[in-house]
Amino acid sequence: MPIKVEEKKLYSVEDLDKILPITPFTIRAYFRKGRIKGYKIGKNWYVTKENLDAFLNGEETNNWRKIEKWNIKMLLVVKIILSERREGTCL
Repeated sequence: MPIKVEEKKLYSVEDLDKILPITPFTIRAYFRKGRIKGYKIGKNWYVTKENLDAFLNGEETNNWRKIEKWNIKMLLVVKIILSERREGTCL
């Protein structure tokens, strides 16, 4: 469950593990490499909703490489599932 700080939702690695088709190890590597623009607070990584959406949309931030086309399609499917969950239409 994301935490809310001053009108911003922050997702942890554990939150992302539940919604992305990649392992926590890979998620942390994406943070370190800048593929996901996040913030390290203590020992934990967090990403804002806006930066998560940018990653899911395949947008480039800073120095990260473009995601392969098949990977973008996979991430778009995840984004659709997330929006369906929010609307309560997911099975």
